[in-house]
Amino acid sequence: DRAAPHCASCHGSHEASRPGAIAIGNVCAQCHSLARDLFAKSPHKAAHEALGLPECEVCHGNHLIRKPTDAMLGTGPEAVCASCHEPGSTGYVAAQAMREHLERLKAQLAGAEAVVTKAERLGMDVNEATFELREASAQLTQARTYVHSFSEAAMQPIAEAGLEHAQRAERQGQEAVEAFDFRRHGLWMTLVI
Repeated sequence: DRAAPHCASCHGSHEASRPGAIAIGNVCAQCHSLARDLFAKSPHKAAHEALGLPECEVCHGNHLIRKPTDAMLGTGPEAVCASCHEPGSTGYVAAQAMREHLERLKAQLAGAEAVVTKAERLGMDVNEATFELREASAQLTQARTYVHSFSEAAMQPIAEAGLEHAQRAERQGQEAVEAFDFRRHGLWMTLVI
C-alpha cells in the first residue's frame, strides 16, 4: 500500500527527528480520521496530554503496529485497558462493558449467519436475511471504531442496532428453513394422497 505511512511520515525527510507526542496521531489520522475524532473528544485525550503520552501509539505501538483485535479491549490478559485502569475503576468497568457489547453482537451475528447459510443451502431465498447480516456486520465494524470514544454510552446504541439486524436475519433464516420443511412435508403428503 503506497499510501501507508513510512519513516519520513513521522520522522521527516532530512533531519530525522523524534516525533512529538501528537505527531504520530496526526499521521494515523490521515486514514483513521473517525477514530482520531472520537479519541479527541474522549477523556483519554486530556489524560494523554497531561501525562505527555502519544495518542495512538500507547495502544497500537509505533513501528510494529499492533493489529487491532477485540482482545485489546476489556480486562482480559491481552487487554490494553487493564494496563492503566485498576479493577473497579470507571475506565475498567467501561472497558468490560464495551467488550461485552462486542461479544454479544459477534455471538448473535455468528448464530444468524449459521441459520441463513443453512437456509441458503436448502435453496431458499435469503436475500433479505443476507442484507440484514451485512447491516449487522457493518454495525460491528462501527462499534469497533467507536471503541476510540472510550464511552459505553456512545458505543452501546451501535451494538444494539447490530443486534437487531442480526436477530432479524436469524428470524428470516429460521422462517426460510421452516418453509422448506413445510414444503417438503407437503410434497410427501401430496405423493401419499
